[in-house]
Amino acid sequence: RRPPSCGGACNGPGHGVLRRRPAAPGIRRCTVRLGITPWQLGERRATALAAQARYAEAVGYDSLWVPESHFGADALPEPLLLLAAMAAVTERIRLGTTSYLLTLRNAVQAAEQVAVLDQLCGGRLILGVGRGFSAPVLRAFAVDPRDKRALFEARLADMRKHWAGQPLDAGDPTSVRLEPLPLQRPHPPVWVAAFGPKALAQA
Repeated sequence: RRPPSCGGACNGPGHGVLRRRPAAPGIRRCTVRLGITPWQLGERRATALAAQARYAEAVGYDSLWVPESHFGADALPEPLLLLAAMAAVTERIRLGTTSYLLTLRNAVQAAEQVAVLDQLCGGRLILGVGRGFSAPVLRAFAVDPRDKRALFEARLADMRKHWAGQPLDAGDPTSVRLEPLPLQRPHPPVWVAAFGPKALAQA
């Protein structure tokens, strides 16, 4: 074990380095990729987030994930902004959202923001997306909870079209197209968060 590059400033668990052990004879090796969420999410300063990101990368984690939540003392309403701060101080670790809520967003703006972040982080973004489950939160964004699954499907489909460089209005030859496009083509990996039978079936 060796000291992490953060110098202990991030209060990270263990402060060691993940090491690969040799496989026992006759045992087939498999690759296990470990991800982590920041352990001090209540600390929203860029310097604190950066220290945690540097530590996670230094000890060998493959990915770092940020959730989305709205209202309340621990709310994290804009996960892409937090990941942008972490992208600036890391080089290898993948950066992901656990559940970027498409139902609350305009598809064009969301596609733009995701594309810009993928460019900023050098193509390391993993986009975890979700519908949202809290009826009060959905209603606060003028979304009928009964419509969340249909809205989710429509917005994800629209975002994929925008990332493909298709005209925003397919019936108008002068329609604008999304720029910049994501660095990863055709788009960052999309992981769908799901809890319960209906959500799993949609995912």
